[in-house]
Amino acid sequence: MASQSSNARYERAVVIGASMAGLAVARALSDHFSEVVVIERDELDLDRPAHRPGVPQSWHIHNLTIGGQRALESLFPGFVDTALALGAMRVDHGADVACFAKYGWEDRVETEFVALSATRILFEHAERRRFLELMKSARLLCSTRVTDLIVESAGDRARVTGVTTNHAEHGRIRADLVVDCSGRNSGWKRWFTQHSIPHPRETVVDSRCGYSSRFYRPRNPADFNWKALIADTAFPERPHWGVIVPLEQNDWVVTLGGFNGNYPPSDEEGFAEFARALPTPLFAQALDRADPLTKVRTFRKLEMRWNHFESFSDVTRFLAIGDSAWSYNALYGQGMSVAATCARILRDVLAHDANLDTLPKRYYPPARRFALPLWSSTAQLDLRWPGTTGTRPWHSFLSLPLGELTVRAASRDQRVGRAQLECVHMIKSPAAALGAPEVLARVALHSLRELFIGPPKIRLLLPASPSQAYGPAHVGPIDPQRVSDGEARAGVRWRSHTPHHHT
Repeated sequence: MASQSSNARYERAVVIGASMAGLAVARALSDHFSEVVVIERDELDLDRPAHRPGVPQSWHIHNLTIGGQRALESLFPGFVDTALALGAMRVDHGADVACFAKYGWEDRVETEFVALSATRILFEHAERRRFLELMKSARLLCSTRVTDLIVESAGDRARVTGVTTNHAEHGRIRADLVVDCSGRNSGWKRWFTQHSIPHPRETVVDSRCGYSSRFYRPRNPADFNWKALIADTAFPERPHWGVIVPLEQNDWVVTLGGFNGNYPPSDEEGFAEFARALPTPLFAQALDRADPLTKVRTFRKLEMRWNHFESFSDVTRFLAIGDSAWSYNALYGQGMSVAATCARILRDVLAHDANLDTLPKRYYPPARRFALPLWSSTAQLDLRWPGTTGTRPWHSFLSLPLGELTVRAASRDQRVGRAQLECVHMIKSPAAALGAPEVLARVALHSLRELFIGPPKIRLLLPASPSQAYGPAHVGPIDPQRVSDGEARAGVRWRSHTPHHHT
């Protein structure tokens, strides 16, 4: 294929994995390499979304945050419109989500925090379509497995100079840079060991979280005054939870899960019984008014792993991005957005200085500054549960109770709730959003109320969606000019004055 950039400095880059992360990284590299070779072990259907063995998580919940949308839009202009055209649903995390938390139903207000909800295979197909349309220097090798790295000595470091594969024609591929985006089951640890390369230090947090999911089709979607339904955990007495989120074609994915080994059953009867045991009857009622489309599928590999490449200097011309480097608990919906944003960071680092020998030292620090606070904040949620394995930070005696108090305050205080959504959507870091003086003051006020007045009364009546009272808000496409700025807006108005209507 023709070169993507006439100013390409290097001949070839190899990206392992045609995942969301892999394609985003390939795009980020395209201006600096005459050819980008993406190697994928699965066979890919280029004509339509399709599940594949390498992504077992595709049968479970997925959503794309504003931060993720912006990152993908900056790498693949037109991605959001493509995803919407394929059937992705917009979900306002303030108005469209009915959430039953520790003290009952949370407030519902119209916000600008609008996620995209769809199957993982739709998001992958939308990205792959834009990738094939925009990437003229890319070569995609499907049904091909990387078997090893090609490694040469470079003084006191190892230099990766390519890969070997099981492909009959392309068994040995030389490259100026290799990036591993093959996910949690990446082979880099095995390859490092084979070449006597030390491994970076690893931090693991495992809350023994697991879930089961099933696709459904509601018989009449208009019967429900929500797009998504959540029955949240209540620490420490209720470690189980349930979520219903919309998919394309007005379908649902229903996911039930738990912490501390409280895994939901994988059989139909047990799945339905677990739903009936949730603290709101709306789950069981919803399932009674929907028809199952798939069998129940389980997912258990949800431990969080952080490989500390940012303090590792034993290898060069090699990067690990996405779950290959830093894997999150998939429950919190961060993986796709973090990987896309890290790919955008890589693009910006290369634009400033394309020296590949120093690239790891220049890429990992800014990527860490973005990704680690998100990883740590969700690890803290997992570390609340007493059965979680992992080292609790020295400040956990203060941060864990404060985090729990903040979650409770957010369910009743719109300003705290907004700060929480700024973190969820990767608009601001947890420290910048939740550490703002106004937010801390409101959390302190909520704490005093609980101390002197007692916890809030449990709200058993579900607030209606604001759109039922005011009509739908205008939803427009993301403005590419705002992709890299710090605004939280993604085309939807915030209506903090919306009254609460109860059904």
